[in-house]
Amino acid sequence: MNDIQQKKLERYVKGWPFMTPDEKFEAIKYILVIHKEQVEHYENALELANKTLSKSEQLVEELQGIRKDQQRQLDKLYSFIEINESIQEEYDLYEGRLACILFNEGESEVSSVNKQVSPTEPLA
Repeated sequence: MNDIQQKKLERYVKGWPFMTPDEKFEAIKYILVIHKEQVEHYENALELANKTLSKSEQLVEELQGIRKDQQRQLDKLYSFIEINESIQEEYDLYEGRLACILFNEGESEVSSVNKQVSPTEPLA
């Protein structure tokens, strides 16, 4: 309700006891028109609010779908990390075994070289 409508209503309220029946009828009609405008305004606001709520609910559903997709991707990533860690552990074990084998072979070669060269013989 704007200022003009507000002032007109205040005039009707103040003058009500002194009004003729025709003036009271006109005042009531005016109040009903103002009331109808306010109802329409509130209905439009409610309709807009419902549309906004509907859109918000739709966005929430979309965001929940995105969240589920991201959670699936995250679960896959964790799975890949676990697999990678397992592979890394196996690699470390094989690397350790290879180092032992190479070390043992090196020991064998040193041992065989030591057997071939007697300690009393001068090295050339």
